[in-house]
Amino acid sequence: MANRFTGKIGRKGKDSSQMFDSLATDAAAPQIESKPDTIQLKDIQPRAEDTRAINEAHAGALMESIRVLGLIEPIVTDTNGVLLAGGHRHWALNKLIVEHPDDFEKHFPGGEIPVRRMNFNVADDEARALAIEVGENEHRRNYSADEIRTVAERLERAGYRRIKGRQSKEDKPLMPVLSAAVGLSKRRINEILKADKEAQTKSERDRPLSESDKHLQKAIANLEKWNRSRRNRKGVVKKGDVEAWLEQLRAAQGVNK
Repeated sequence: MANRFTGKIGRKGKDSSQMFDSLATDAAAPQIESKPDTIQLKDIQPRAEDTRAINEAHAGALMESIRVLGLIEPIVTDTNGVLLAGGHRHWALNKLIVEHPDDFEKHFPGGEIPVRRMNFNVADDEARALAIEVGENEHRRNYSADEIRTVAERLERAGYRRIKGRQSKEDKPLMPVLSAAVGLSKRRINEILKADKEAQTKSERDRPLSESDKHLQKAIANLEKWNRSRRNRKGVVKKGDVEAWLEQLRAAQGVNK
């Protein structure tokens, strides 16, 4: 979880962050079966006690991502449809059905919402419900750079843009919606994309040259040397022709990579 309690609990003064770590570990263990299912939005019941307050700015951005992409991560419920994890998604869906009913129906025909239904009842085991909630938030899916780019491209096709500086009311900034969609901060998204770009660059740099690449590189080097020696001189071959040949050679080298 992003914000942990720092106070002491219990008679022995156990740090509550340790308690949440323990709960997350318990939730990660394969102790409770679950299955994919669907449920009517109106039938999803909020839990009596939820440890996470709704951040409306985040939930609003999440609604915009669901409006374009649908629900990437299903909501988690118990056997009776009581919400275990996905409070922001639930809030966003309720906002979406009111503000953009056509988009809601497009992604969720008949109002059926995909969920992961856990095989237990919250009323019988509230501690287990809390453990699942913490576990879901601690162990979110890791998205690859390619998956993040794919989501970003879909949002851009829907009119969202990478905006720097001041924004107008008409602007549709990409990053808040992308961040909500994949459950990662803007900083983390940029770190993943940067690391992937660096890995690709290193791979290209380390790639052994083919014989044709070697010949092309040698030809380009010789032609560039010849072109420098003839620069500002009059001759049968025009400077523009040589530069055109260079461009053709460089393009040929790029094709062979």
